[in-house]
Formats: sequence, structure tokens, C-alpha cells
Amino acid sequence: MIKKKIDKKEEEQLDLLPVPPKTKKKKKKPESRKPIVILFLTTILFSLIFFIFGKTPVILEKINNEEKEEVTDFSTTQGVVSEITKMTQSLQGNYGFHVYSLASDKSYGLNSRRKFESEIFEKIALMIACFQQEESQKFDLKTVYVLADEEKEEDSGVIWAKPAGTHFTYLKLLETIGQYSDSTAINVLKKRVGEKAIREVVEEFDIKETDFDKATTTPRDVSILFEKVYVDNALSERNTKSFSDFLTETAFEKRIPRLLPKDVKVSHLESSEMSSFADAGIVFGEKPFIIVILADGAREDQMADIFPQIAKVIWEFENK
Repeated sequence: MIKKKIDKKEEEQLDLLPVPPKTKKKKKKPESRKPIVILFLTTILFSLIFFIFGKTPVILEKINNEEKEEVTDFSTTQGVVSEITKMTQSLQGNYGFHVYSLASDKSYGLNSRRKFESEIFEKIALMIACFQQEESQKFDLKTVYVLADEEKEEDSGVIWAKPAGTHFTYLKLLETIGQYSDSTAINVLKKRVGEKAIREVVEEFDIKETDFDKATTTPRDVSILFEKVYVDNALSERNTKSFSDFLTETAFEKRIPRLLPKDVKVSHLESSEMSSFADAGIVFGEKPFIIVILADGAREDQMADIFPQIAKVIWEFENK
């Protein structure tokens, strides 16, 4: 019996012999690999630091260069919209544009129907209303106006600096709106031609989204004004020419025209109110197109840089 017990005990011991080494290995395993893990993690950390501070600028530069090269190689309007979206998405405020091609009879844009705070629609509509009223013999543009101090507006323009009693024809006031976005001229002509005449333009052109009371408009609505003049012949040939001349080579040429070829004629009107900015007009050439760019809640320095770039991208696409 004792022998059997011993044998059994020996068998149990034999069965247990492999167990201790396995247990010991499990305990030693993390201890033996800990320095390796630390070394491995340290290597990764230094590699990441090297990559971020050493390689990233080169990669970003390469990406930026590729994007710059792509600017002149758009094959679709969607490519233009996508590029301008990327150009403006990190900027303060909201940006939108609308383009109508007279050559292809197609239009495209970004935030084309978004409402922006801007007075540009009213200024252009006022100019058109004055010409239309003259054509219907309800308003004489040759009438002489005598400047009065109480009608001066110092927001923008040059007339406010003239002494009271200075004479201007209404036609000359129209020209100063186009050339200087002159606030005094706008104030005087709005009173003379009447707000009703301006609203008649809106109704005639079937414009729905502009709100005069809130001073909001859309890139699409502003484009319609130019489309009615240059496509639908809303004005006589003589007045269309005057309209274009008044908007050409203005006192403000640093937005849409700035990066375009110098020999290209651009008839446009700029407008600035606090943090709202606009430029709209027609770019002539072999493939003329109407372009409207609006921004609100924007920084002026960013706007001054991005408006010309947007116009350049659109010019290159339209003339590819």
C-alpha cells in the first residue's frame, strides 16, 4: 500500500514537473520584453517627430503645387466650384459666386441662392431704372441737379466733397455711381426716380430672392440684372453702351479685374458695407461671361486677396 502511495505520489509529481517552468516563463516574459517595448515605442515617437517636422512641409508644398497646377486644368464647372470651395472654406465669413456664360448659355456657382447682406443689387437696379425711365420719357437724364448739403452722403464717392451749389446732370450722377459707387449720387437719384421705379425693375425681371428692406440679395439675382441688359436687351443700344462705359476702368479695379489680362475689358461695380463686400459685372472677350462675387461677415484683407483669385480661376476655365 505504501509503495502504491509512493508510486502515485511520484506520478503526481511527474505530472506536475512541466507546470513550474511554464509558470516561471509567464512571469519572466513581460520583464524580459519591457526594455524592448520601451525602445520600440521610443523609436516610433522619434520617427513621428521627424516625420511631422521634417517631412510635412515638403509634402504640403508638393500638394499645394499640385493644386496650383490644377487650377488651369478644369474640365467641368464642378471642378471650378470645388476649387473655389477649397479656396474659401477656411476664410472668415461666407462667400458665394455666380457665373453666366454668354457663349455657352450655361451658369454655375457657389451659394448662388444664398442671401448675402449687400447693397450692390440696389445700386445696379437703380442705374437700370434711371435708363429705363429715360427711355419711357418719364425721367430726363439731361436735367441739371444743384448739389445741396443735406443730400450729401459721405459713405463713399467724391461728390460729397464738392461745395453746395455744384451743378451735375443726372447722367453725370449715374456715371459717378458706376465709377465711384458714389453714395450721394445714389441718394439723389433714388429720390428723383423713385423707389417704385426700382421695384418695377425687380418685378419686370421676375427677381424673387432679393429683399430691399433687409438689404439682402443673392449672387444669382445680381447676375440676372446683367443678363437682362446684355442678353435680353432691357436697355437701348445707346444706354447699354453708357451703362458699360460707366462701369469700365472705375476707381476700384482691385477685385475682379486685378489678375485678369490687362487688355480684357471688364465692366463691373464694387460695393463695400462694413464686413460685406461685392463685385459684379461682365468680362468681355471671345467668350464673355457675367460674374458676381459676394461675401458677408468677412475680413477685408482676406476678401481683397481671394476675390481676384476667384475671378482668375473662372477666367481660366471660361477661356480654356
